[in-house]
Amino acid sequence: MCDALAEQVGTSPYETDSATWVDAPVLECRTCDIYFRVLDDNTRKQHFRSASYVQLDRERAIWNERHGFLSYILDLTEHRLGKSGAKLLDIGCSYGHLLELAVKNGFHSEGVEINQDLVAYCLRRGLVVWTSIESASQPVDAITLIDSLYYVPRPVELMRELGRALSPAGVVVLRVTNRNWLIQAKAAMLGIYDFRPLGDAEISYSVHGICRLLRRAGLVTTDILPDSGRGKCMKLKQRLIYASTCAATNMTLRSLYVSPGVIVIARPS
Repeated sequence: MCDALAEQVGTSPYETDSATWVDAPVLECRTCDIYFRVLDDNTRKQHFRSASYVQLDRERAIWNERHGFLSYILDLTEHRLGKSGAKLLDIGCSYGHLLELAVKNGFHSEGVEINQDLVAYCLRRGLVVWTSIESASQPVDAITLIDSLYYVPRPVELMRELGRALSPAGVVVLRVTNRNWLIQAKAAMLGIYDFRPLGDAEISYSVHGICRLLRRAGLVTTDILPDSGRGKCMKLKQRLIYASTCAATNMTLRSLYVSPGVIVIARPS
């Protein structure tokens, strides 16, 4: 993303398939306020064929965990648009759960997904899903990226392309993890980099980093919400973490975000 400004700060295990892991270099760009793994295309493709969240036998479990949260995302989207019946494009639509809910809520919905098995699954269920943004209907009123942006190796190019696909009054709604502060705090206190909070993200953003990315892509951030875990099916420990970090974030008047994730709303500049 910004190799010229970044320096390697360590390595992190990355799963290429169900039985193979590689040590991927992790670089930090302090200007962009991101960490990113250095991965080749083949490693990415292997990962996206074997990751747990693309397996068809886990579809119902993931639906049960996330459909309430996805309904919340759609409520946010419709509220920001101020109208019903909008055209929506979901990037990284996976099993099509958000698309399914969107259709039920009156959206005209299409999705983009690179995993061919998931595309076929969505098509069998009557959903409109493409393998490229160019194939989707444009312009659209809303674009959603729910836990998908941090897998994109060239995010500025993607967000510029999505900005061109957006209507002048349109809105982008995205959810990303917010864990860089954990890595930085541990590095400052103990002098070691622990990249376990990255999960399987290729790029890990801070709030400043995601806003900078959107600005470079010609989009204006209009709201940043701490992810409170609303609508998610979680164990008690996870729920307490979400609730406490959301409360802490709000206590700072959202000047410091310590929630596990953030929901970012943006519009064309």
